[in-house]
Amino acid sequence: MIVALMKARWPRAILSVSLMFLVLGCSGNRDSAPNDVRSSVPQGWKQIVLSDGVTFAVPPDAAPQPVVGVDSEFGHLTGDGYEMTYDYGRFPEDLAAHRAQTGFESSRRSVAGGTGDQVHFVLPESPLPQVHMLQVKHEGNALTVSISCRDPDQCSSLAAEVFGSVDIRRS
Repeated sequence: MIVALMKARWPRAILSVSLMFLVLGCSGNRDSAPNDVRSSVPQGWKQIVLSDGVTFAVPPDAAPQPVVGVDSEFGHLTGDGYEMTYDYGRFPEDLAAHRAQTGFESSRRSVAGGTGDQVHFVLPESPLPQVHMLQVKHEGNALTVSISCRDPDQCSSLAAEVFGSVDIRRS
């Protein structure tokens, strides 16, 4: 009799456990939209907040320099061995214009649930010859971040952190 009861309940138990795993596996943070991917911000870094929900982080020693943007949100920051600029507006820089530069490399990268263009090149005559740039299009605008450094390793590491911190709230 016990064996007969176990056999009768066995399919129901499997179904109950399966449904439990399905519900637990599908439950998540319902406050986030499907394309609302959060970027990583290194601890202690400063957040740059632009319009349209666009943000990114810069190192703690990044000091803003006086600049005036003409048709966009523009900034210039300097730190130990590097400088960076950002430009968020309707008329982005043409990254392909740098193709003739020494060591030019171009790639696509995942950025906050979307895709951006990243380039790297060298300006041998510049005091900060290593250049990394990221461009992400968003709601008719584009964010372009440029980082220039003396040291190639510092520049690669800094670009990875800054570019990885870009967050765009997509609607």
